[in-house]
Amino acid sequence: REGWNCERDIDPCDDKHNPCMNGRGSCVRVNSVGAGGLNIFHQLPLSNPRFEDGLYYWNKLPEYAIDGDRTPITDEFIAHSYTDQHPENTFFVDLPSSQTIVDKVIIYPRQHGQFARYRGLAVRIGDSYCSTSLSLDPATIRANKETGIIFQCNSFMGSMITVENDNKSLQIAEIVGHTK
Repeated sequence: REGWNCERDIDPCDDKHNPCMNGRGSCVRVNSVGAGGLNIFHQLPLSNPRFEDGLYYWNKLPEYAIDGDRTPITDEFIAHSYTDQHPENTFFVDLPSSQTIVDKVIIYPRQHGQFARYRGLAVRIGDSYCSTSLSLDPATIRANKETGIIFQCNSFMGSMITVENDNKSLQIAEIVGHTK
């Protein structure tokens, strides 16, 4: 449409609501405009989602964490660890190669309650921990449930993303990795 800028006016990674992609194309997110120009992030393809112990709660498969549905209508379609014990509840997902550079990871939490379960959330690439500027208290998780909890990874290189959660059940609606 006239006056519509696909890189400015919409979330280009939201292929469900993005009239510019029409269900095709690559995902590019414009993060900010600074003195050096645009910071453009590309969504990384993720594969082989799993929990450390190989188990999951009820029918809440690890695959739901990478199915593209960031805000499921119910919590039926989320990845959910079988146990609340660390390290068995640790979640892993593979990156495209062992040399993949990751600049940020976004964790979309379960959408309907249990927001206190994210207090001990940590994300790492290899042995390097990513950081978040958000408090992981229940009110902040609830306020950011649709936009996700963003972890900055500072161009860490690795073959997988690891998500840890102390001694709480780990529940992920979606995990998304980005590189510049």
